[in-house]
Amino acid sequence: MREGSGEKGQYLQLADLSRRLHSGDIGLGFRPPWFGNLMALEPRSPGWLEIISENYLAMGGRPFAHLEALRGRFPIAMHGVAMGIGSREPLDVAYLKRLRTLSEWLAAPIVSDHLCWTTAPVSSVPPVGSTSDDASIWTHSSHDLLPLRYSRGELERVADRVRAVQDVLGCRLHLENPSAYVEFAPREMSEVEFLAEIVQRTGCGVLLDLNNLFVNQCNLGLDAAKGLSAFRADDVGYFHLAGHTIEDGVRIDTHDQLVCASVWELYRTAVRRFPEVPVLLEWDASLPEFTVLQGEIARAREIRESVWGRVEVIAPKPADPVLLRPRPAPGAGQGFVPDPTSGDHVLMRRFFDFVADPAGCSVEVDMERSPDEPSQNSVDEFVVANLPTPAGRGLGVYRHAYGARLVEVLGNIFPALKSLCGDTWWEPVARDYLADCPPRGRSVRDVGVRLADWIATRAPHDFGIPAAHVAALARLEWERELLFDQQPAAGEPLVDAALQAIAESDWDRVVFPASGLVRVLALPIDAEALSRTLLTEGTPRRRPEARATWHLLRRDHSGEVQTDILDADAGRAAAAILSGKPFGAVCAEVAGKEEPETAVARVLPVLVRLMHASGLMCPSLS
Repeated sequence: MREGSGEKGQYLQLADLSRRLHSGDIGLGFRPPWFGNLMALEPRSPGWLEIISENYLAMGGRPFAHLEALRGRFPIAMHGVAMGIGSREPLDVAYLKRLRTLSEWLAAPIVSDHLCWTTAPVSSVPPVGSTSDDASIWTHSSHDLLPLRYSRGELERVADRVRAVQDVLGCRLHLENPSAYVEFAPREMSEVEFLAEIVQRTGCGVLLDLNNLFVNQCNLGLDAAKGLSAFRADDVGYFHLAGHTIEDGVRIDTHDQLVCASVWELYRTAVRRFPEVPVLLEWDASLPEFTVLQGEIARAREIRESVWGRVEVIAPKPADPVLLRPRPAPGAGQGFVPDPTSGDHVLMRRFFDFVADPAGCSVEVDMERSPDEPSQNSVDEFVVANLPTPAGRGLGVYRHAYGARLVEVLGNIFPALKSLCGDTWWEPVARDYLADCPPRGRSVRDVGVRLADWIATRAPHDFGIPAAHVAALARLEWERELLFDQQPAAGEPLVDAALQAIAESDWDRVVFPASGLVRVLALPIDAEALSRTLLTEGTPRRRPEARATWHLLRRDHSGEVQTDILDADAGRAAAAILSGKPFGAVCAEVAGKEEPETAVARVLPVLVRLMHASGLMCPSLS
């Protein structure tokens, strides 16, 4: 996709979306419950799809199987939520490389994210030995789209990061205008002016979200129609349409409603200005029946036809190449280390503390304060006060979203643990955990990575059963979550013919590499039985028996994760095989004082069971 252009190190990115999507076509943000509907559609409507990039970086399991099936029927754009182009820590190069791998496999016509920041450094400088490749390790992730201050200083910094990202991705990055609930002072330019300047300086594109333009008009007093006039047709990759809710007078970009009348009118204006730009419908929560989505798609098509008439939709000729400006020497982008004394850094640090740690900053925001009056609040002094949405309410939206979103995610990953805690205690437990173990990874599900250890060692709660047993339940649920989209190891899966081909003299030395699709856990209780009881009956009638139990987790052909209970010998044998020990060593470990032949007779069925569970790869000799 990339062509060098001589000594200047510039490269050309051919026009992306217009090469694979029909001009003006209607797309849909894919969500798993609609997979069957999309595969059955003839003719195709929607005409293309968009995925949340981070949900597919594991490239395994049922999510990846869905994606593989869909890419044969639809062009699929990638839309991210975790890049944090405006964050102040070094770029997470490992994450960007994974995005590139997915985009190249998918042949994604567009790769996009948001003009926002998402993380804050745990400390003002990276830990000793840290590199940009492990940047997510030393950051606190909000898993939200936090607003930038639109200043000249931030413009230079963000533009440098955009150039660096495009260099790693090898393609043009498109940035979406996010919804916002506060605006930071002093104002030096508007959001769309800032984004338009980023486009001009870097050659990146725009994913223009019409709902967000309208939400920001209502919340911040911005002019949505002027937002359309800030960009050229070649800058805009596609539009987003979505619904929003109104809570306490604040319009919140929830993507769980029908598109409102005002956004449809803004879309009509956008179609007049950008007749060939595609549009996509987003719906992320309270998912409706597929017929509701088809109705919204039909309305978008009707509005387009009412403006331009009904014409045959054909693929346009490829646009002229877009010249991406050369990336400068490492500076405020990939190798940037934040200055903890800068005004923008102080603002972001205080704002993040307010959002993510209620104890770190005053909760109260004086909504009646004049802009010229001094403030006693460490965040309020940075916030524009005289906006349609009072500053206190706007700040409250971000604070609520941080906690509510992460508590919801934890509940989805650990449903049995949530049932054990009950509605009264689940949220306090989850919030105490988040305070002690703030999320670090790019994927929102990484929020659960330390929960089992926290319960076992630090949780200040009485769960009604021993903490070690609760931790075992949490560990089982976490391992299930990881296995759901685990990518299998490279190589050929073990089959009967490969077993039969092993020479008798080689059996002691043969090693069966693990595929990654099976896991064995030794837990102090039968956590599977406890989980099943909690999810079907609620509170167990009696405490689980303290008895060491081996759990075999496997992903079946439908993509569901199943759990089998093994006896002690089979559990030890399975764990030894999966750890990479030679078959002879596994038999010796199981045999103890028994005859070797007896051990072989006990280990071989375990080996076959792991093979049938797709848990092993073709063997090698140690």
